[in-house]
Amino acid sequence: MISLRAENTDRSMAVLVKILRKRKTYCQDQLKAMCSKAMHICQEFGVWATNYYIVASIDKLKSKSTEFMSGWEDSERHYLLGVLSLVKVERVEVSTLGDTRQISPKLELFIDLLVRESTPHFAGLVFVEQRTDAAVLSHLLSVHPRTKHLFECATFVGTSASIYRKDTGIGDLIEPRGQKHTLDDFRNGKKNLIISTSVLEEGIDMSACHLVVCFSRPSNLKSFVQRRGRARARQSKFVLMLAQSDTRDTVARWEELEEEMKKMCLDDKRKLEEIRKIESMMEGGDRRYLVESTRYFNLFYTGCRFLTCY
Repeated sequence: MISLRAENTDRSMAVLVKILRKRKTYCQDQLKAMCSKAMHICQEFGVWATNYYIVASIDKLKSKSTEFMSGWEDSERHYLLGVLSLVKVERVEVSTLGDTRQISPKLELFIDLLVRESTPHFAGLVFVEQRTDAAVLSHLLSVHPRTKHLFECATFVGTSASIYRKDTGIGDLIEPRGQKHTLDDFRNGKKNLIISTSVLEEGIDMSACHLVVCFSRPSNLKSFVQRRGRARARQSKFVLMLAQSDTRDTVARWEELEEEMKKMCLDDKRKLEEIRKIESMMEGGDRRYLVESTRYFNLFYTGCRFLTCY
């Protein structure tokens, strides 16, 4: 808005009026998105994680990371820093994680599950809803007194291929370059727990997992089936973390739909095999066409195929 006013042309004034009517600017959108993510993190993980997210986001904005700040103007960064400097949030102390009031009941149950399932050769995969969830949960597990010595965490999220400027927000704590070797580290045992968005549901080769956890409810049957398929190590477990408002009927219905889908796939496979058998059958006949000058002839069959002979 400041730059549009300074330009002071008919075009810039028209754009400025449009912005004022919609009450929508890039910086405002960034602040709204950050606030929304902070509330989501508070609900999912608790107070400690929320404080960490806010502080880390502000620190990243101050850092002038080349990759993170690509396409940004200095005036936008300074403006956002000025606004966020008014936010009164203390830097979190890791020692406070021993206090259960600092984490959500859901996260406490999740940590109990991880500790209980931990083995020397553990390999786990956790699906979360948002990129920010992956960053925050991975950091939290790496410093929590009950998990920091048991798990080597890494994140794996989708990357944006947008051609538009400033497609990375101030609250996005994951830099894509940092996850380049994540899967290799997981395969060779350097990392034993990956926190991922839905990007790892399919299409990427992964080592077999002993534990697959859906921290957030799968969005549809396809996600449910694909995530279950990642838990293919011997005696592996697939865990859904659902709200109390979700009934057992929800999971039972997913399992019924999965069985129906398997049945349909098997039926289609049987039909395809029958068609292949029919096509492979070559029922002979006594008709043939002969070209005397070349001694070339075709043998005809009652089916769809024919054999050419010389």
